[in-house]
This record gives sequence, structure tokens and C-alpha cells, in this order.
Amino acid sequence: MKILQVSTADRASGAEFVALNLHQGLRRRGCTTWMAVAERHTDSEGVFVLDNDAERGGWTRFWLAAGRRLGTIFGSGAVGRRIRSLLGYRLGQPGRAWKIDQGWEDFDFPATRRLPDLTPSLPDLLHCNNLHGGYFDLRALPELAERLPVVLTLHDMWPLTGHCASALGCPRWQTGCGACPDLGIYPPVKKDNTAANWRRKRDLFSASGVEVICTSQWMKSQLPGSTLDAAAATARVIHLGIETDVFTTLPDQQATRAELGIPADAAVLVWTCSSGRKNVFKDYQTLETATREVAARGVGRPLWFLLVGGEPCREPLGTAQMLGVGHVSDRRRLAQLYRAGDVFIHATKAEAWGLTITEALASGLPVVSTAVGGIPEQVLHEETGLLVAPGDAAAFANATYRLLLDETLRRRLGNQGAELARSRFGIERQVDEYLSAFQSIRADWEKRRSRPRQPAPVAMGV
Repeated sequence: MKILQVSTADRASGAEFVALNLHQGLRRRGCTTWMAVAERHTDSEGVFVLDNDAERGGWTRFWLAAGRRLGTIFGSGAVGRRIRSLLGYRLGQPGRAWKIDQGWEDFDFPATRRLPDLTPSLPDLLHCNNLHGGYFDLRALPELAERLPVVLTLHDMWPLTGHCASALGCPRWQTGCGACPDLGIYPPVKKDNTAANWRRKRDLFSASGVEVICTSQWMKSQLPGSTLDAAAATARVIHLGIETDVFTTLPDQQATRAELGIPADAAVLVWTCSSGRKNVFKDYQTLETATREVAARGVGRPLWFLLVGGEPCREPLGTAQMLGVGHVSDRRRLAQLYRAGDVFIHATKAEAWGLTITEALASGLPVVSTAVGGIPEQVLHEETGLLVAPGDAAAFANATYRLLLDETLRRRLGNQGAELARSRFGIERQVDEYLSAFQSIRADWEKRRSRPRQPAPVAMGV
């Protein structure tokens, strides 16, 4: 089978890792696969950059190039960005700039329509991952769907909303958006045109007949009545997988702690997030408040908070110590950092599927997490971890304190979590399920295409 994936990048945050792992896993199954990305960071075979600027007109390309050259002189700061925007968009693409100013989501990416022609042969199927991030023209979906089946994996809520990747409790997306309470949530828009954006997505998804794969049952439950209502009945659920040969329960905790300067007898809480404390979709404040509370009670040994992602730091957190190691892209190193901990803590406001939770479970860490989105499908309360209500710092502290004091419970939940991850959340299982879904979707698409088209009914006059 020949499969073309599109993704914002081939290595960045969780969704990009998932797409690349799937790309490589399908190749191991004998499939011919390609991956079109906005940004390429690896030398993985079959990955290529979707160059939208090369598809633009000569006038636009001239001003884009001028903006890049002049902007480079002023660096990557605000002045350089402003110059690139002024020349590349205000002068080079005034119509596009005007639409963005009016709050329209930016779909002006001309290479999208040529996707099936950018590979050596026509793919059997187009698989879309995150389509926000400034590289994909959603308006091309109906045209693409005429040439090959289109599948969309929902990694977040952006396809369902008027602009944001997570509604963060706002119910407006269920009734068509409009009167948006926060235009600045990623991806931001400049004006409240969210109702029109919502309708445009609904119409495009419906016209294209896109098939949907959800990362959790929770995400699937959001589809009826949404922009993807037309796909709700046939939507599939495939839980995301991780490399269970990398995220393991190896006994290297003390060696990693010694390397990091963490005392051997410390109680270590681990949290990993690509943007660290700045991620608006996570709830760092609850993590900090709970950690301070646990430290104030005392657990009979030094308390450390190991933060993976964001800016490196080393600072006190009440009577606890915080160590931030910054972004870690090497997967085996990341696994070592998980295993340096005693408990994985994860407070979040929204989560379709917590990939870091799966990684922590596979590494043998019991999890304390807020019960939102798809997390209860990963963290089984009192079996692989403890779940608390979102935003409840006191309950989060109590659950964390309980695990740190009860070694028997901590080990039992950690062992059961590792077994769950190995049996249900491995990358090879995910690849097999995706391949089976792709084959079924392709077969159904071919059947529909082979049916004779029914003539349109003729209206009879009176």
C-alpha cells in the first residue's frame, strides 16, 4: 500500500513523533510511504518539505525573499519579524494579510492541492495529522478526496473549533462558536470571526467525506453535532503507541540521579512537557501548588521536582528543589529521566491522549493525573495510578503524598502500569491498527467509486 502523510514536522512534539513513528512502522510492514512536512528535522527516508512559497506567484516570491534578506539583518527578534511580515505579507500578499486581520484562519497554502503529484506515484491514501501550524489549505480537501481517500487523525480539537486547539471548557464550539472568550489561545486569530471559521470547516469536512481516526474514545464522543458530525458514525479509535523497547523498567535510577545531582534517597516527582511551565493547555500551577504542599508536609526524605521541557532551571520550590533539564529530543535519554523518578505527575486542562503518560507508565512510574479527556483510558484509577478532579491542587497533593509514603502501593501501580503499556500501547500495535484501517478505508473508497453514478432526478413541471 502507498501512503502519503502530512504533518507539521517530522520531529517536534507528541503528534509529530507519532506521525514519524507511523511512517517508519508502515515501511517496516512493506508499505511505500512518504511524509510531507512544513519543517524537516530528520533525515528519515521518504520525508520531504511541503514548499508552499515556491508555488506562489512571482510578485509574492520577490517580496518574501526581500523580507527574509532584510529581516536577517535585524535578527530573529521583533524588528526582524516585523520587517518579514511587512514585506512578505503586507506588500507581497495584501489579500491574504487582510483576511488574517479580519480573523479568518489562514488556509492560503497552494502546495496542498499538488500533494498527490509530489510523490513518485499516486498514493493510495492521504493521511492528515495536525493541519494547523501554517502549512495546509483545508479548502483543498474536497478536491483531494476526488483523487484518493483522505483520513484525518484528531490529535487535538482544532478541527472542531473556530480557531483553538483546545476549547479549555468553553462550550461554544458545540453550537458553532462566535463570541470567543479568548482569541489568543493557540492558534490565535486577530478578530472574532470564529463562527465563520467553524462553518467553513464543517462545510469542507462534509464535502470531502474525510474519514476520522480518534486517539481516544473521549475524542470520538466529541464528534456528534460538531464540524465533523458527518464522520462521527464511521470514526475509528486508535490509541497512540510508544516505543516499548525504549521506555522500559531498566534499573538505572541511581546512575541517572547521580548524573543529575539528585540525592540517591530523594523522593522525585517527574513531569515532562515540551514547552514546560509556559504551556497554556497544561496546569503547571496545580503541579507547583501540590508539590509545595507535599514538601511542607514532609515525606521523610528530600523532595525533588524533575521538569523535562521548557527552560533549564535549578531553583527552590518551597522546601522542595526543582530541576529543569530543558528540552530532550533523544528518546533513550528521555526514558532514563522517567526512570529517575518515583511518581509521574500530570495536571492538565485538556488532553485528547497523554503520550507522556504512556511513556511514564511503560517506564514503571505510577501516575497522578487530572481526569480529563482521554486520560482515564490510560490511567486506571487505583490500578496504574491515581486520578483527581482538574484544578484541585489539594486532592492532587493528597494523591501524590499517598504514593510517596506507600512504597508497596507505588510499586504495585508502577508494575501494573508498565504491563498495561507493554500489552496495549506499543507502537507496533498502533501501526498494525492503522494499516488495517487504511486498507479498509481504501477498499470502501474503491467500492464507492466503482458504483454507477445515479442520474439526478428530473423535476416535472405542472
